[in-house]
Amino acid sequence: MKPARSTKYLLFAFLLSSAGLPLSSHAGPCFVPDVVGETETNAISILEGDECTYDFGGSARVFDTAPIDEVIAQDPTAGTEVEPSSTVTLTVSDGPEPTTTTTTTTTTTTTTETPTTTTTTETPTTTTTTEGSTTTTTEGSTTTTTEGPTTTTTEGSTTTTTEEPTTTTTQAPGQCPTSTVIIEECDSGVKNQLPDGSCISDTIAECPTNVNKHGKYVRCVARKTRDLKRAGDITGREKGRIVRCAARSDIGKKNK
Repeated sequence: MKPARSTKYLLFAFLLSSAGLPLSSHAGPCFVPDVVGETETNAISILEGDECTYDFGGSARVFDTAPIDEVIAQDPTAGTEVEPSSTVTLTVSDGPEPTTTTTTTTTTTTTTETPTTTTTTETPTTTTTTEGSTTTTTEGSTTTTTEGPTTTTTEGSTTTTTEEPTTTTTQAPGQCPTSTVIIEECDSGVKNQLPDGSCISDTIAECPTNVNKHGKYVRCVARKTRDLKRAGDITGREKGRIVRCAARSDIGKKNK
């Protein structure tokens, strides 16, 4: 079996050379070295100086508690068996996120009730006398109410009309599943809903979540948030928060 494997890698090296690609002198299987915890410069030197001659595929910088320029994630992960000259991408710390101070202003509204004014007008009694007999007609009193319910009294009978206030309910617009962008258990603190009503979480959900594609997932999230930043929907700091959550997630990694 070993001669067949050796022949396989020699053929692979011949094809790389014919295509003008970097040629590794290593003829056996390659296992990705662990560069997490190294500085970005040292990590690149380790990868490019390895006998498998790894190709550095770039790095994504995110805010993190790790020191600036320290590698906090890599794709493929350390120990993964790959072909010679394979591409390795890094996620590098940009240092702790700057502290943001938020000032909250409270507005107090005072409502004054206007008292109800009631005006009562008395109608005098009218008396008519005819040939020794007396006929008496009594007009009822009239009550007028201003700025309140209206009460009208006519000839001893009372009719009360009450006007009920009108309540208008406005339905809230559609909301996102969460108020902030959350990737697994990492809450970025970035507002999820955009001015046009769409959700950042829906945009990120378009990124691939295949097993062994964690680096591809992180790069996709970085690309999506970069477009949102260019459109003015989020800031550079908010972009860094979201990418950091993506890098720390287990999405795309092998099941442990």
